[in-house]
Amino acid sequence: RYSAAYSPDGTRIVTASEDGTALVWEAESGERVMTLDGHSGAVWSAVYSPDGTRIVTASEDETALVWEAESGERVMTLDGHSGAVWSAGYSPDGTRIVTASVDGTARQYLTDEAMFEEARCRIWRGFTDDEIARYELEEPFAMTEVLLERECGEK
Repeated sequence: RYSAAYSPDGTRIVTASEDGTALVWEAESGERVMTLDGHSGAVWSAVYSPDGTRIVTASEDETALVWEAESGERVMTLDGHSGAVWSAGYSPDGTRIVTASVDGTARQYLTDEAMFEEARCRIWRGFTDDEIARYELEEPFAMTEVLLERECGEK
């Protein structure tokens, strides 16, 4: 196993594996509850959201996946990196996910599904790589607000 994390209430543990899966376990009994299977490369990290309703996994396949913690249903794919995603984590309020990649970047994503597709298009496709890098280095938390003002495809 590459990483392990407790759920916020301490009743479950999620582990990340080389085989492209993350496993959810009952903390008390050690019994496996479910397998989160959807990555095409090793899963390097897996963590729960602050409220325990979601799990995010980071993978060698250049993506992070968001899962419903109870059902194991995949609800979101976070892409945009050009290298393995080594880790992912939630903001303390659970509204954003940050990922870190071997490509030398860290990226922020919104966790609200209703806004995700539109925001992702505006954030990652509406700016050049140089502009994204500038915002990530100079104003990392202002980036989302600034980029949301742009329309998809604008340069």
